[in-house]
Amino acid sequence: MAVKEKELQEAKASYLRAIAFAKKHALHSEHLVNAYLGLAWCLAVQGQTPAAIKNYEKARQLTESPETQKLIDKKLAELKK
Repeated sequence: MAVKEKELQEAKASYLRAIAFAKKHALHSEHLVNAYLGLAWCLAVQGQTPAAIKNYEKARQLTESPETQKLIDKKLAELKK
C-alpha cells in the first residue's frame, strides 16, 4: 500500500508533537517508544535513512520490552545494509 506524501507528513508531525510533549513533561513510557518508532518508520519511507536509524536507536534505548528490542534490532540491521 502506497502512503501518500501528505499523510506521511501529517504522521511525522504527530509523532514529533508526541515526542515533544513527552520530553516537556518528562514522560517515559512505551507510548514514547512508539512515537520514536513511528517517526523512524516515516523517515525510512522517505529515504532519510540516517535520521531513521537515529530514531530507531532512541526507541531501542528507551524500551524495556525484549520483543520490541528484537524488532528494532532487525529493522536497524536492514537499514544499515
